[in-house]
Amino acid sequence: MKQDRTKTDDKLEYELIEGRNRVNELDALEGDRKRLEAELRDYAAQQAVLSQLSLHAFRETDLQALMEEKKAVVLEIPPEADALLLRAGVGWMPQD
Repeated sequence: MKQDRTKTDDKLEYELIEGRNRVNELDALEGDRKRLEAELRDYAAQQAVLSQLSLHAFRETDLQALMEEKKAVVLEIPPEADALLLRAGVGWMPQD
């Protein structure tokens, strides 16, 4: 009888540990889900801003006026470069 109780206790302890492990896995997945949702919201907001800027850029022929109105900066990544190149921006003095 005592041996049966020990087996039952061992089984219950094992199931408890497995249950805790599963809860930890679910917590981690929930954290991942929340992080991914936040990243998607940020990405969607960035795309909305980019879309609006693009539409405005199609209508505006003066790049400097567009930059001043939108307080934007245009950066370029030259081929095989390790830095960004500033092409346009508000408040920047052009270099010769």
